[in-house]
Amino acid sequence: MSAWQEDAFSSFAGEDAKTLIVIAHGLRGSSEQLASVADAAVSALGAADVYIPTMPYSSLPGVLSAKPPAKIVCELTAAVDALHAARLARLGNGYDRIVLIGYSMGALIARKLAVVAHGEKAEAPFEPGYEAFTAPRAWAERIARVVLLGGISRGWSPSSAAGFVAGFVWRCFSLVATLLPARNGMLMESRFGLPFPVQTRLQWLALTRANRRDLPVVQLLGSRDNVVSPDDMMDVAVDGVAQGSHALLDVPATGHTDVISMGAEPGAIQRRQLLHDALTMDMLKLAAHPSAISSALLSDGKTPEPEDHVTDVVFVVHGIRDKGFWTSKVARAIKREAAACPLADGRSRHVRSMTESYGYLAMLPFLWVGVRRAKTAWLMDRYVEARARYPEAKIHFVCHSNGTYLAVRALH
Repeated sequence: MSAWQEDAFSSFAGEDAKTLIVIAHGLRGSSEQLASVADAAVSALGAADVYIPTMPYSSLPGVLSAKPPAKIVCELTAAVDALHAARLARLGNGYDRIVLIGYSMGALIARKLAVVAHGEKAEAPFEPGYEAFTAPRAWAERIARVVLLGGISRGWSPSSAAGFVAGFVWRCFSLVATLLPARNGMLMESRFGLPFPVQTRLQWLALTRANRRDLPVVQLLGSRDNVVSPDDMMDVAVDGVAQGSHALLDVPATGHTDVISMGAEPGAIQRRQLLHDALTMDMLKLAAHPSAISSALLSDGKTPEPEDHVTDVVFVVHGIRDKGFWTSKVARAIKREAAACPLADGRSRHVRSMTESYGYLAMLPFLWVGVRRAKTAWLMDRYVEARARYPEAKIHFVCHSNGTYLAVRALH
């Protein structure tokens, strides 16, 4: 058993429980904070064992610690291994069903746990830190659903917050992330565009592609959430790929902190009912739910169908002190040349270009590491979108000046 189980808020229903519910709390959260969520989940699913570990980032010192998310996810994976093995040893079989719930930053942990459970995929290898967990876990196929409450799916950034106070807090976090000597803790590594959220998104794509398993994801977003924007919560590029396996439910009169309040508070009954529906309803029925928000309504034009026939994608990225008007001209020239160069098997090339500008960047802002990091994050996000839309394509980069720097940093 993992040491985490000693301080976890755990509720075991005994031999009748064939379901395990694993809940990951958010930044500076606690297992007790999610007690009403656990109670509502058990009410929805019936007899279940509940495991809510206290994460290393639950306290302020933990938030600023250097414990990387890879180690957190690996320890959590080992803990679920132990719970499943203990039931197997006791009753002769493991859990029939496992449900993962993540709140706020815990949504990244829940997604990554599902990814690691299914093992490493050749098209999206694990980053360093997961060497002992590349094989699929015995309980991977038992994961029935992932439910995210106010989840930060794409990583956090100061621009994620809608309110002044929340935006100020995120900017303070961003400044801390820049100044701290140890920058590999959960808070620092969960920023938008950094490897942990980006790799998780790419690995999720590999997991849910055709011929992979259909893993339903349901997200609950408070209508008054000023901390996580809808775009950052719903990863349209990634979740929109697997049709019928994703649903987004709007939680009325609810902010980021009270989306997990499901006790006796005002609005709690409605939130409990929405969580009940998220856990139990068929995904097709959830799509027609009165509170459902379709991805098309949320982000017009951001959920195109994957184009499997595209063979090559070319990023043309400009440099500093440049608006990048020339990038589309270079892209056109590349497409003309590609048309005259078929593939080795004789098939024609189908080339798409990504020439979007990251904006004019003067020399002075370029010297600030935070600005360069933000531009790199922008490129990483576009890369994930390209991988989602063009799954069979090879990716190429044609860069000038700072564009080369961004590509190298992104690849690193």
